[in-house]
Amino acid sequence: MAVQSVKYKDDDEVWVPVADVLGARPDYSAPADAAMVWGKLAGRVANQNEVPGVPRTWHVNIAGLKDAHGIQDSIPLSSRRFHRYAKILIIRIGDWDTEQPVLNPLAASLKAQLSLLLPPGDVDVGTSEPSRR
Repeated sequence: MAVQSVKYKDDDEVWVPVADVLGARPDYSAPADAAMVWGKLAGRVANQNEVPGVPRTWHVNIAGLKDAHGIQDSIPLSSRRFHRYAKILIIRIGDWDTEQPVLNPLAASLKAQLSLLLPPGDVDVGTSEPSRR
């Protein structure tokens, strides 16, 4: 089985678990109290080899992470710990005419709960109505 690696480059935008940021900087306060926070890759950590399949460590600039002087700060993080995309789409499936009063509140409740994982703008509810023939 071949190891497939994702190629990252400087300035790529990534999503990082807040728990990993707190592990490096316990004083960090995540925006929107989400479980994932946005970051930008700021270069590889020195002395990392180029062997495929080996975790690579990057400096990641985390949104809202500042040093004591108010300057953007970064944390070293393995590429196994961050993700390029993190979005959630809730799709309502059912009889639109009879189940809409049940589906709408359920979708709103799911959106509220899932917004604890990601910032609210990254959780969406599909609202397409079936075509009438």
